[in-house]
Amino acid sequence: MGVSLEQAAVHIDGDTVAFYLEVPRSHVVLLQVYFELYDGVGTVRTLDGEGAIACVLTTPSLLQDCIGVLHAIKEHVAWVPCSTIPAGALPTETLRKKTP
Repeated sequence: MGVSLEQAAVHIDGDTVAFYLEVPRSHVVLLQVYFELYDGVGTVRTLDGEGAIACVLTTPSLLQDCIGVLHAIKEHVAWVPCSTIPAGALPTETLRKKTP
């Protein structure tokens, strides 16, 4: 059995929680559409279109709602938590690269 969503949640800072998901390329847009329907629960970013890695960003106060949405859409969007966070995926790493 894989990693649970609760274990897969990455607390980036006090305001942001991320889920890094492997999603079939054919389902990435559908994942984005579902989160647009659940307005405000989370935002989807595609990190690697070739490898179909998506990141769902939410807040600590909406964490359980976001987990609920992910479970609710699982039969329509075949996602699994990434076993490792892709290199350069965390915003703090991106910011460090841009700092002179």
